[in-house]
Amino acid sequence: MCAHVMCLTSHICALERTILYFLNTFILVKIARFSHKFKVKKKMDFIKNAWNVSSNNIWLIVLRLTLGLEWFMAGLHKLMDPGYISGIGGTLGFFGSAGNPNLWYQNLTVNVFLNNPEVYGWLISVGELLVGLAFIFGVLFNFAAVAGVFMNLLFYFAAGWLSASTHSINWIMTILTLALIVSTGSKALSGDLFIAQKFNKPWLYRLLVDWFNVDKWLNKK
Repeated sequence: MCAHVMCLTSHICALERTILYFLNTFILVKIARFSHKFKVKKKMDFIKNAWNVSSNNIWLIVLRLTLGLEWFMAGLHKLMDPGYISGIGGTLGFFGSAGNPNLWYQNLTVNVFLNNPEVYGWLISVGELLVGLAFIFGVLFNFAAVAGVFMNLLFYFAAGWLSASTHSINWIMTILTLALIVSTGSKALSGDLFIAQKFNKPWLYRLLVDWFNVDKWLNKK
């Protein structure tokens, strides 16, 4: 029975990798064909407009809300699961086992996380919940996004070696989150933008909305 399950799991993982390979190839081919239709200046204008035109902000906001809901539900599920905290030690032990190819993560788990597994469990579950709320309401978003990237990378090194899906999903979320941090359009409907506009302080706008001064670059003639 176990052999059949392992065989089925192996086939599913192989199928996931194949699908991801063809999907990535298809996207790269489409991008390559699309890029040939534009000159350098037009391509730069397209990129700027995608980030700057107000009508395009909606897809950035939808992306922010989608990731926020994912974080919120993940944290809420852990907090409502009575077996999560009590079983986190075993989960960490498995993630930090000899099967994990990341030796430094094995050492980190054994020497740090497993010393206080319950504390780690609470930090992760509450952290996911708070990151989700920050994404949804757009309050301290950039700071929460950095915390989200940190957790995604931590999850990747913990479980990315188990399957193609756990290998890819955390990188996908990391890249999307970094794009939202850089973009000012992702804060078009947010508490951060409301506060920055309410007090009308340039330094507050930079702190809450535009860390990399993207607006100045996009509006540069």
